Amino acid sequence: MAVEKIGNDGFMVTGEHIEVYRLLALRMALKLECSGLKSRGKPAATVRAILKANNYAAPQKKTSLLGQYELFLRSRGIMA
Repeated sequence: MAVEKIGNDGFMVTGEHIEVYRLLALRMALKLECSGLKSRGKPAATVRAILKANNYAAPQKKTSLLGQYELFLRSRGIMA
């Protein structure tokens, strides 16, 4: 992943890897939702809603969605 260091403690993901980072961040957010944590943003968007808005067929059960999404990431070579 192309990561540039900014200042003392910062970093910036650049180029084509921005999308990869976003997909992995969605995976982590989904894992947190499966463990019971909820989004508090305005409006509070679930990972399922975000994926559905991006034309990804998302099942109702979060654990099923997590498994399906991880298979998607593996098929794209994003996750080992």
